[in-house]
Amino acid sequence: MAKLRLLPSNIDERALIHYGKRPSFKGAVVYYLTKSGLAAMVRPYSVPGRTERQRMVWEWMRYTNLAWKVTDPLLVSQYHEQAKGLWILPRDIFFAAQAGRLFAFDDADTGFSYFPVRHRDDMSRALDVFIQTPGGILYRSPVGWAGLPAGEPGQVLMVSDEGLPVWSSVPPVLGAHRHQVFAEAALYGYLQATGSTSLADGRRALVLSGAATSTAYFGSGFPLPTSFVSYSASIAKTSTSGGDTRMGIVFRLYSRNGVVIWGFSENKTVPFPAGDSNQIFSGSFGVPDNIFSPGELYSYSLRIIRFGGDPSDVASFNTFLWRVDVSFT
Repeated sequence: MAKLRLLPSNIDERALIHYGKRPSFKGAVVYYLTKSGLAAMVRPYSVPGRTERQRMVWEWMRYTNLAWKVTDPLLVSQYHEQAKGLWILPRDIFFAAQAGRLFAFDDADTGFSYFPVRHRDDMSRALDVFIQTPGGILYRSPVGWAGLPAGEPGQVLMVSDEGLPVWSSVPPVLGAHRHQVFAEAALYGYLQATGSTSLADGRRALVLSGAATSTAYFGSGFPLPTSFVSYSASIAKTSTSGGDTRMGIVFRLYSRNGVVIWGFSENKTVPFPAGDSNQIFSGSFGVPDNIFSPGELYSYSLRIIRFGGDPSDVASFNTFLWRVDVSFT
């Protein structure tokens, strides 16, 4: 519990009012007796509407008033002693202490802490050192805190190779687009393949193991009308060895509530010649028209698999999936 020590004789009541003026009253004024003497309470005229800051100050006043009612009696008695001979109320000293950043309230029931509005203003001005443009983001850099201005419309927040946030323009992968591209950040997700890596030319890629089955999932909105779906998976290798890899896809079409209404799957052998090379694993298939209902929304998932370790996958080296294209016609 905070303890205040203040001698009333050292207080100049004029210093408590801005510009050294006595208070002016607008509205109904009620006078009543307190232990410290005569006091006045002002009921101001109602003010139409409130700004956000006015609302915050009003809420602060309300909660501070509630806190005053449960303040320790010993501290309250100190406030009464300090208010003797002054025109201000003991509660006014308590309120001034709150507004002056002296106290904060800890709510044991919710676990939240409530700070004076001045604290918020102080922290806001302190953070302006790093970023002041609307929409800016505060992040921790290797040398301290820094600000990142808001990106352009359509950009997404990504993590650079240095582990720092950056805005980047990524080809869209959501919504009803006729040609969807999954590359760079759009490749990644929970448990995608057996990890990710950077190729020598800077491309980001998912690792498809040569010793075990690896799976990568992609999906988005399914555009209508669509009769055919084409897919293309761009795969690279860094090993100088050659050999066949066994690849497969599983396509699933979902209704609005996530129920599978149709599917397609196929497996293919993708040969890799010796030396560094890139290969394309691709195909297409038709979609029946009678499975769609007018006005409904649909989505799809495309699962790309490498059957590493399978007898038909004789290439023991890892391959790297760096781009997936899906087209709808």
